[in-house]
Amino acid sequence: MMQEPPADPPNDVPAPDLVAAADNIEIATNVVGKAIRCLAASGGPDQNQVLAYDVAHSAAQVAAAKAMLDRTLVRRVIARAKAQGRHEAD
Repeated sequence: MMQEPPADPPNDVPAPDLVAAADNIEIATNVVGKAIRCLAASGGPDQNQVLAYDVAHSAAQVAAAKAMLDRTLVRRVIARAKAQGRHEAD
């Protein structure tokens, strides 16, 4: 079983700016959406394979960033609940 990381980083490590991370992920999501529309308008992936691969890779990275941010937020909520004496429902 994976060990839970500490709820808060050590004092010498700056806390991540999760709001800024979420804002940047939203911007990246919009860029990928615009790239998909551009790809579709220019003949689709059969006509623009390089662009299609680039968009696919970008979309995958944005999805990974969203998942990491969601997991970070959930872990922080659970850690705070445990620190306050509340536990997850079974």
